[in-house]
Amino acid sequence: MQREATLIWAPLYDRAVALFLETLEGPAPMIKVGPRSKPLRDATGKFFVEGGWPCQHYPEDWQARVQSLLEDYQRLRKEHALCGKPERQGENFALLRGYLAVCLQNPQQLTGRDVGRIRLALAQSIARRGLPASERCRSLRQYQADLANRPTRADMARVVIERLATLPAEDGLETLDEALAPVTAEEAEREHLEAGLTLAGPLEGKVRRCLQAPVEVLVEQEIISSGEVLARVIPQITSQVAAVGITDPDLRRLYAALYEAFRRRRSLLLLHLESQVKFVELPWVKAMDVAREHDSSAQDLARQTLEQVVVLAITAFPQQILPNKLLQEIRALAQSAALALPLVDEVAADIFMGAFSEKFLRAAQVAGKLLEGTLYERYYEIAYAQVQQIDDVRPSPYGGAPTSPAFYQICSERAGRARGRSWVARNGMVIEQEQILTTHNLAVLFVALGLSERLRSDLDTLAQRCFAWICRRHLQMPPNGKARLQLVKNTAYAWRQMLFFLALESEGTAEAFLAWASDYLSQQPTAFQARFQPAMEGLARALQGLPPETRTWFGRTNRPRRFLGWTTETHWLLA
Repeated sequence: MQREATLIWAPLYDRAVALFLETLEGPAPMIKVGPRSKPLRDATGKFFVEGGWPCQHYPEDWQARVQSLLEDYQRLRKEHALCGKPERQGENFALLRGYLAVCLQNPQQLTGRDVGRIRLALAQSIARRGLPASERCRSLRQYQADLANRPTRADMARVVIERLATLPAEDGLETLDEALAPVTAEEAEREHLEAGLTLAGPLEGKVRRCLQAPVEVLVEQEIISSGEVLARVIPQITSQVAAVGITDPDLRRLYAALYEAFRRRRSLLLLHLESQVKFVELPWVKAMDVAREHDSSAQDLARQTLEQVVVLAITAFPQQILPNKLLQEIRALAQSAALALPLVDEVAADIFMGAFSEKFLRAAQVAGKLLEGTLYERYYEIAYAQVQQIDDVRPSPYGGAPTSPAFYQICSERAGRARGRSWVARNGMVIEQEQILTTHNLAVLFVALGLSERLRSDLDTLAQRCFAWICRRHLQMPPNGKARLQLVKNTAYAWRQMLFFLALESEGTAEAFLAWASDYLSQQPTAFQARFQPAMEGLARALQGLPPETRTWFGRTNRPRRFLGWTTETHWLLA
């Protein structure tokens, strides 16, 4: 459209202006301007136009040239129909073209109002670009043509696509140099481009996604931008670890390929605490396990890889809970490392069955041993001692995994008596309390892999990144109501992750963090500061050993707030 407007219609428009200028009597019409070259208008809003009047006389060959312009327009319009501006009513090009047609048939049909409109259109064109034959107009049109003739991303992409087509589709790029090298003479002739044209700038972001590099490098370069994307690439690593011990090389490659293919299947959330078929349950996978040699080296490799993946996920995306797809890989690595970890999935609120399986209870008990007496326990007012005493695991009434009714009862009581009609929101409040009690796998992984010491020097930085991410997300408040609720939920989860990292540090470090967070918040827009201040006051109260929230005699919550994501009422951050 830009090329068509610049290279096809702009020259015709200039021809139409030039033709009417030939009919002038007096100087070229100009719009009168005032201070700072601002166009002047009368009381009705019309421009003051100075200069001569068009359509006063017509050169001898004028009508023949008008006929040629109109015929050129009709012919070109059949070939170039992308740009709608030439046909748009009210635009000067359409107006001048219409009056040229009238002049061609009978100039006497023009009224004084018509001539005034033509005069105004000429004055506007001259004000913007100068006279068609002037240096100003020629320079501007040349500049526009140069812009329009520059190759588009689609033009350059064709070159890159042809280069990538010669490479195996299943492999990545060791380097981007070959794919993004400047356009060669042969490619320039074939694609009608300029030889030596640089491709790296416009297309590097796209091609970089093909880069084959260690996963840490891909995260650092933000090619892997979230836990979900990480979960899609980790099976390439996990499959190789799972195949260790199978001595036959062909069978080992088959096992790894089956593993990756199985992980690409669609994940489903089932009712009644049931789960989909697991990879190790497939009959042909069981048959291949017969050829596996079990030794400690395979377990050591699996544990080392497990720790690498978990540390990468936590340090790269500290604000995000581990997604279910990534938990599948973590669970598989833990099984290969002979570690029995009670890892819990994120439960969907719309299919929640009102029960938690045994692993949720065990995860909460592990969290209690790690976090009892810490800022985390005080902020969320958790009685971890009560959780440690639960021992009521029994078979599920649905026939799935065993459940703990007492653990569900604690989560339900902590969620409180929810008002409102949304049963999904009520389920979400209960599930959020489960995630608070279990820390959604953070405590289990920190204890099993000894991450508290390994990440000791990074905990404060991770907490700061969580807080900064929360602020950024709330400054990008979406207009859609459902998206806003999703934003509040995700930022509340990030707040919980932040508190977990702070809980593993000393009280002095947590107080220093509060001072840093307060200063960071003070640099944000005033409206957001006012909305988020209750959460900061709640955190400050928890650091002082006080409940984050206080309530009035009527049960209403005062200004200090505990930041939770789910509610059946209007969330205080959105009020």
